[in-house]
Amino acid sequence: MKNTIANLIAVLALLFSHMVVAAVEPGSDYKLVEPAHPADGSQIEVVDFFSYACSHCFHLHQSMAQWSSAVPGDVRLTHLPVIFNSSWESMARMYHTLQSLGQADALHDEIYKEVHVRHLDLANQLSTKPSRLDFMQLLGVDPDKFTATYDSPDIERKLAEARKLQDHYQLRGTPTLVVDGKYMITGLTPDRTVQVLQEVIELARKSRAVAMPKAAVLAAAPVVAPPAAEPQPSPRLPAPRKQTKQPKVKQSRAMDLDLRHCLELESNAAIAKCAGE
Repeated sequence: MKNTIANLIAVLALLFSHMVVAAVEPGSDYKLVEPAHPADGSQIEVVDFFSYACSHCFHLHQSMAQWSSAVPGDVRLTHLPVIFNSSWESMARMYHTLQSLGQADALHDEIYKEVHVRHLDLANQLSTKPSRLDFMQLLGVDPDKFTATYDSPDIERKLAEARKLQDHYQLRGTPTLVVDGKYMITGLTPDRTVQVLQEVIELARKSRAVAMPKAAVLAAAPVVAPPAAEPQPSPRLPAPRKQTKQPKVKQSRAMDLDLRHCLELESNAAIAKCAGE
């Protein structure tokens, strides 16, 4: 009886351990990129650094198939081939060419299967122009368009930009995922990589929310009109002063005062002459 109970407890513990997902830990599950290299735009970019020659990349590609088929709207998945040796350059050039032709995403899974299921030596297949075009015809790619793009300046530019990113992140192996230019995931099992990827995307969302520019917050806030100023009373002008009415002096009195000096003259003739003026 005791053995039965012990066995039951052991089975339950084992089941429970599979149900519990270990918490994501910085340093072991992912590391922070210094300095960060965030992509422009509002979406969180997940960059998948890969090579078609890498078997681990193929296994991760299979594990990410379900997630990548329903990428959240605020997330953008980008595949970027790396070049660790000269034999990988032709595979990277092929991918960028197909991307320029708008066919890379549709053929991504098929090329992986050609290499890791049907065991195609892709580097050797791409080493000469005739064998390269044979492979493109197998994939259903227009050989003329492929040839015109394969050695174009645009592809040279894309290869140079990819090398710069590869050097910036100091990549040492594939597959490596970089989320939002800040979080790097590498060296995990495929299933664990997908688990950590989803958690790290959530970290990136929270980080972006905290780092939202103040100007954007102010722009999103409703505009409130300032309160109308209270009408101020108009200044009161002093009442006009009443003009004092000057008393009229009677004309007769004024004349008396004016003729008074005539009476002081000595002769009547002089007085008469003064009064007649």
